[in-house]
Order: sequence, then structure tokens, then C-alpha cells
Amino acid sequence: MKLNTTTVIHPPFQGFSSIRRRCVFVGLFVGSILLGGCGFQLRVADELAPELTRVHVLSTDRPLGTQLSDMLRARGARVVAFPDNATTIDIRSSNLERTVLTLDASGRASTYALRYEIVFQVTAASGDLIQPAQTITLWRAYDYSPKLQLQADYEADFLTAEMRKEITLQIMQRLSKL
Repeated sequence: MKLNTTTVIHPPFQGFSSIRRRCVFVGLFVGSILLGGCGFQLRVADELAPELTRVHVLSTDRPLGTQLSDMLRARGARVVAFPDNATTIDIRSSNLERTVLTLDASGRASTYALRYEIVFQVTAASGDLIQPAQTITLWRAYDYSPKLQLQADYEADFLTAEMRKEITLQIMQRLSKL
């Protein structure tokens, strides 16, 4: 014996009464009016300066250089491999260091601090300095337990990646103000 099955697709709000449907629609309408009235807008990426349409990224910190290049491409810049006829964003130095913040009763480290510092400058294709060397420094702290070595290593890697992302965003914000 073969069962005949059919799939029924219900329109939205089919189980609601008409009064309930109206309340939902009125609520959505009022909510959208309130959000629009208070000046709420979705965040739009800052536009890049005209000098940054063709860019060469020079960095000794490969992950940071790659992330910055990707973000520049996403904002419409053409990232080139050679600095010929291109504005150069030079990440002159990049330093990531880990220092002990606190010690436990037995004298072992229990909290570490990560410090990520970069120095960058922007030079026009003509060789003129558009933005002199600027420093961006970020600090993050994390707890360390010798019993949870893998977790501490994972947390340090995660914090480093987040700091790199934040530095990239800060660079992009400064570039948008050129």
C-alpha cells in the first residue's frame, strides 16, 4: 500500500488571528519609524582618498600586510605587487611581545600581557610623504595556568589575531581621513 503524501506550505502568519497579525505589522511599522527617527543608520565603510586607488603594501608582518591588502581591496583599492605609480603604505615596524603581569604564590606567571605595536607611514607615488610615521599600540591581558597550557596558547593566538584585526581597522580609519 502506497501512502500519498503532500507538502503544504503555509503562508506566514497563517496561525495568527487577524487582530494579532495587525498588531505585528503595526509593531514593525512603529519600530521602523522609531529607528529611522532617532538617526539610526547602518554603518557604512569610510571612503578611501583618491590617492589610495592604486596601493602597494610593504610589510614585514605578513599576516598584517595580507589583512590590510584584503581590506583595501574590499574598499575598492587596487593593491599592486610593485610600488611603481602607486601609493605605498609602509609598515615600518611590527612588534609583538609577551610580558608577565602577575605571579602566583609560588612565583610562576599567572597573567600575561600581549603588546602589539606597529609603525606605518604613507608615501605618494611621487615620493611625497602623505602621512608621516604613526604608531599604533594595543595591549591585551590573559590568564595563564600551567595545567591549561593548550588553552593559554589558543587564547594568546586568538588575542593576537584580534589585535591584528583591530590594528588593520585603525589603519583604515586613519587612511580614510587623508
